[in-house]
Amino acid sequence: MTVFTQNISKDSVKCFTYEQTRQIIKDLKKGEICDSISQTQGLQILNFTKIIKNDEEVILLNNEKIVRQEKELNTLNRKFKFSKMTSKIGLPTVLIGGFFVGYLLKK
Repeated sequence: MTVFTQNISKDSVKCFTYEQTRQIIKDLKKGEICDSISQTQGLQILNFTKIIKNDEEVILLNNEKIVRQEKELNTLNRKFKFSKMTSKIGLPTVLIGGFFVGYLLKK
């Protein structure tokens, strides 16, 4: 029983049996599935590449933000240390100055 024929050249014809035809169709369907999988994987690779590029940009922006925040934190630490030093020196100075002014006012 012949199902399909294929022209090999102008003068010859190749005949396939029903089982051979089933196997050829089965192989063709597998090829279509493999092609669709490879196309999907290609799209996934493109999407992952875009995601990685976006992630790298976000990482760079976050690193810049971290550097700015570290500078601000260092500035605040310096101001805090200066304020702390002023309090340590200023409080006794004010008390001594208060006693001195009070002593001068008593005279």
